[in-house]
Amino acid sequence: MSAYDEANKLEIASAMVKEVIEYIEGKKAGHKFIIYADAWYAKAPFTNLINAEGRKIGMICGVRVDAKLRNLPTAYKGKGRKPIYGEVIEIKKLERINIPGTNYRAAHIKGKARIFGDLEVSIFVTEPKGGGKLRVFISTADDLLADIDLSALPIEAEYQTFLQTHPEFVPLASYKFRWLVEIVYNEQKTYWGMEDYRLRSENGFTTLVNLHSLLYALLSILPYLDERFACLTGLSIQERRDELGKAMTMKHILGTFVD
Repeated sequence: MSAYDEANKLEIASAMVKEVIEYIEGKKAGHKFIIYADAWYAKAPFTNLINAEGRKIGMICGVRVDAKLRNLPTAYKGKGRKPIYGEVIEIKKLERINIPGTNYRAAHIKGKARIFGDLEVSIFVTEPKGGGKLRVFISTADDLLADIDLSALPIEAEYQTFLQTHPEFVPLASYKFRWLVEIVYNEQKTYWGMEDYRLRSENGFTTLVNLHSLLYALLSILPYLDERFACLTGLSIQERRDELGKAMTMKHILGTFVD
């Protein structure tokens, strides 16, 4: 993939997010938006959208562990232009604390990253409690304790209690929302045949992806849309698909065909 292709994909992603936000804002103003992304999106032109919108759109993303992240500038009393960035943060030297209900330790520090311009950001560093690979995350969204229902997060009760007294870690905890997308993606590849698609046209592949996504979303909410499907509650998406498939087969073969 060339740099041109990558830039195009980031520009397309940025335009798509902006379009969705404008649509939602058109229905009801005053929303606060948070974008969760992996390190691939943590670069311009995608981050330009965040910089342009200020605090209206927040972003919580992974970044490379060797990314140049900087401390906030120290008090400046000299002449000339006030510095925007402080010294480079030494990630490995940050003191990490145990996060209850998880298998990792984490550190938090305020700083700045060039990809987000002059915005003050939260920087998180995590590592497994038994030792292992460090991971780094950046959040441009702060004060999330009042905006996020902690009970909706897929985290342990101990972690939820911890966040009440350590609200600075809420952005890191809320990154769990992004893993739900990974689960959907993995299940569509594993159980829905997306891994072995054989379409050759771009339009055909796009149609197939949209159809799979629509069906997946429908099966996710079906038990809550109609009480006739309440029996599917508690089943995985794959099990719901199989049960509906059996029911449709029975209806057509034992009903329509026999008649």
